[in-house]
Parts: sequence; C-alpha cells; structure tokens
Amino acid sequence: MTESWSSRRAGLKVTYIGQAEIKGSGIAGTARISDLVRIFNRLGIKVDLICYGFYSDRFEIERERINNLLCVVTIRVPQRVPNFLKALCVLPMIIFGMASSKRSDIVFSDLSAVIASMPATVISEVSRKPLILDYIDVGSANFIDTMLKLNYAKRADLVFAISHYLQEKAVRELGLRRVAYLPIFLDANRFRFNPEAREHLRKDLGILEDDFAVGYGGSFWKIEGLRTLLEAAVIMKSKPYRTKVFIIGKSLWRNQEDDIPDLIRQLNLEEVVALVPSQPREKMPDFLSAFDVLCSPKIDCPINRAANPIKVVEYLSMSIPTVVSSVGEVTSFVQDGVNGFLCRPGDSMHLAEKLNWIHENYAEAMTAAEKGRRTVENDYSYDAATRQIDNVLSELMIK
Repeated sequence: MTESWSSRRAGLKVTYIGQAEIKGSGIAGTARISDLVRIFNRLGIKVDLICYGFYSDRFEIERERINNLLCVVTIRVPQRVPNFLKALCVLPMIIFGMASSKRSDIVFSDLSAVIASMPATVISEVSRKPLILDYIDVGSANFIDTMLKLNYAKRADLVFAISHYLQEKAVRELGLRRVAYLPIFLDANRFRFNPEAREHLRKDLGILEDDFAVGYGGSFWKIEGLRTLLEAAVIMKSKPYRTKVFIIGKSLWRNQEDDIPDLIRQLNLEEVVALVPSQPREKMPDFLSAFDVLCSPKIDCPINRAANPIKVVEYLSMSIPTVVSSVGEVTSFVQDGVNGFLCRPGDSMHLAEKLNWIHENYAEAMTAAEKGRRTVENDYSYDAATRQIDNVLSELMIK
C-alpha cells in the first residue's frame, strides 16, 4: 500500500447494514458480519453497524459503542412475529443508516438479505456514497433471486462473492460488473485446539476415554443434513467401539427443519446422540476441542451449491479430522484424504464408512487434520482476508 492510501484508509468510516446481530452463536449470518467488522477495524476503519435481531424475545432498539472504532445499533424483533411485520424494521434501519451515512465514506450490506441490501441501496443513493454488497447465499423459494432481478444491485460499486458459484452467478445472471471473490475467513488464533478445554468438557459431556466422539455445530435446518448424520449413527452402532454424536445448536426455522429430538427417538439413538444447547461463538473452539472428528453433512441443494459454510473452516482450523459433504465451495479447498475428508451428500452409508476409516486410521487422519489447519492459516485467516480487502478497497476508493 502507498503511504497516501494508508493515511486515507485510517480516516475511513463504513455504514454497515447487517442482516443479523453481531453477538450470537455464529449462525444466521452473525459469523460473517462479526468477522468483516473485525477486518475493517484491523485496517483502522470505523464502523457504524446497524443490524437486525429477528430471534429475540422482545421489541427493542439498542445502541452500544463497543470501542472507538465500532458503534452498533441493533433492532430486535420477537421471533414469533410474522415475517411481513418484521419487514417494517426497514424504516428504523433507513433512519439510523441515513444518520450514519452523513459521517461515513462507504455503505456496506449483505446482498442476499434483501431486507438489508435494499435499504442500503437507498441510503447509498441519497447520500451519494459508494455501495459495497456482500453476496453470501441464494434464498429458499427463489425469493431472494426474484428480488435481486429487480436490478437494484446494479447500483453497487463493488460486490463481494463468498463462492466462485456466486461470483459467476452475479456476473452471468444479475449482470453485475465489478465482482470480487471474498471467501469465508476467521481468526485462526481463536479457532484452535485447546487441550485443557478438551479434558474438562469431555468429562462434563460424559465422553469416556475410549469413546469415538463426533461433533456438529449449527442449526437444525434440513439442508444441514442432520438426518444423514443420525442415519450414519445407526450404522455406527454395529461397530465394536462406542460412537457418540454431539449436536450443538438450536431450532431457528421450524417449518424448514428436521425434528431432531423426534428423529433421535424414531431411530433409537437416545444412548448415542446428545443435544447440546447453542453456544456463543467465542466458546465454540473449546467445545469443538472435545470431539475426535467434526462433521458437516450438508445435502445437495441449490443453497448448498452456492454456499461457502463458515463451520467447515472453523472445523479445519481446529486440527481435528473433518468430514464434509462434497457440495458447494468446500470442494475447491478440501481435498479428500489430504486436508479433510469428503463424503457424498445425503449418503449415510458413505458417511459412516468415512467415520469408521478415521477411527481405524486415526494417526493418518490427524496428519490430514494438521494440513487442514495450514489451509486455513494460508488462505482463510484474518491475515489473508485483511490483505485482500485492503487491496480491493484501495482500488475502489482511489478510483
């Protein structure tokens, strides 16, 4: 970076219209938002984050100054409120966003969250500030794609795409001209194996010394493939060793979810599967450390083909053998048997075979796990993302 850009960058401010609260378990967009905010702050860029909290138990607007680089306004709405009423939150979002944009240099938002990106587009147009949109997924029932075809996204000065699939889609179908690939990333110093936490939590979770503990963290959404994991657990019951499956998460969208407790009962897995309440993201590295293998068994569907799930990078960063479905962006950086393990989406038998191989060849699996950690450090860490975002911002702002 030139000295002039470094000086100018330190004085920049971003108005960020976010689709989820910055605090939380890391699901529903929280992880992407919190990580992007940290990168902006790393670069010395101030952020006004105005975000939704749709999974609250109350109506509330909270304003909090986290530090001299970050101020957060959270508009909370009870989860039980119908979606069409939640859309009314656009009005306070625009009001707070307009006030912030008077003092900012860039408007930033999540492209896929229409309830965030459309207000951001309005704010950018009125304030005449550059607009950057972050394209992180496609929607169910084609709602998001339908809204995007209104072409308001064409007003963006720059679009980040979380996967190559979405990068191509942004250019080919949405006609966006300036699209940069910005994959998921995380703080590799926080997401790392913790031997002390492992010992403590294995005791708390009732994991015996010879148990083979499989861990999952996330929602119960059908696309996550938890049914496949549970069916694989049934197959693993026939093995001479004891497999225990731990599902850390919670219900978010009941009409789109598998009833996991009911499935556990149907499959007679009460002694095999344990449900653990959703944890704050900062505690997840400790919980993941407790397991012998980590699993992301996503099904094959349009949403997952476009996805670049943060949980996979979190798993790889832990230096623990990781099994993921071969769907979406993960196939571009997870090499089967090299830095992780790929299984066929929706194939419980194949997943069980992978888990059994890892148990029987654990030393070799751990070698792959260490390479998975290096993959994250090299390409999906804060350091890698900071360099990439800094380069793109310098080109945009100088131009």
